[in-house]
Amino acid sequence: RVIIIFCLRITLNNFCCCDVNMAGFAAEDKAFQALTKAVNKQVQLAFKALVDYNVEEDSDCPLPSYALSFKKKNYLHMKQKYNDDWWIGRVVGECETIGFLPR
Repeated sequence: RVIIIFCLRITLNNFCCCDVNMAGFAAEDKAFQALTKAVNKQVQLAFKALVDYNVEEDSDCPLPSYALSFKKKNYLHMKQKYNDDWWIGRVVGECETIGFLPR
């Protein structure tokens, strides 16, 4: 009986850990799908950056590997609003990569 209870606890702990990881994966998958769909969309807004932004100093991006840095006076093209904190767009004149830009 003690062995069965011990095994059940391990199973429950593993289930909880997998559940948390799957939630993170689902959020990243949603962000990647939105990014993929935005590639062919037209530019909705264009801005001139008033400040520098370095992705290495920010950990809140929905998909950190696709966050874009920019410098003051760079032009930014916004293709789609992702949420209240992030846009999907590009830095004009750089490598033209589509990614996440802070609002």
